[in-house]
Amino acid sequence: MKIICAGFWKTGTKSLAEALTILGYKVYDYDYQLFEFPDLWNKLFDGEITDDKIREELKNVDALIDGPVIAFWEDISRAFPESKVILTTRDENKWFNSLIGMMNKTPAIFKYFYPLMILTPTGRKFLGTGSRVWSYCLGDDNWNFELEQLDGKDIPDIPYPHKNKEGAHFAAEGGPQHPKFRQLMLELMFLLGIFASIISYIFYILYIYICT
Repeated sequence: MKIICAGFWKTGTKSLAEALTILGYKVYDYDYQLFEFPDLWNKLFDGEITDDKIREELKNVDALIDGPVIAFWEDISRAFPESKVILTTRDENKWFNSLIGMMNKTPAIFKYFYPLMILTPTGRKFLGTGSRVWSYCLGDDNWNFELEQLDGKDIPDIPYPHKNKEGAHFAAEGGPQHPKFRQLMLELMFLLGIFASIISYIFYILYIYICT
């Protein structure tokens, strides 16, 4: 573990993740954290994990960013004292408006049928940890951060990336990249198809009953 990003959602985390990726780091965003290390986060919530176990779980990760690490960056920093911590910040009003804007652009299948995720095998894993993180953390871009040169990395002569502008994470950037997130969407669509078929059948039976 080389870099721990402690900034909240919507403080430039997608842009920072892209910048670190360009520099050659293996970056784990929120979707990869949730799907790859669910036991780690749940054990951290429950206080049932040691620093040695944290090091074992995250030994192949260069950088963590966004949730769930924002809830446990101090624990992870203690386990990896040599790692650098980057804190991204933003004006709180702009942060809130940006968060609401991103939520409004969430795909309809997740926005309106969110509770159905618990009925899918992939959704149960995602919700189990994701809900705990969300509840724990929420009890012109004016964000800033310090990004010092790390491990001899050369800073490329290109503009700093600007990702997820105005909630583009889902709309234009493809959303979460972990394959299991796409699997989750397929499972939800399959489940909705089943419900639609059942409802259609019920209406058909009622129509036959009424007409006869």
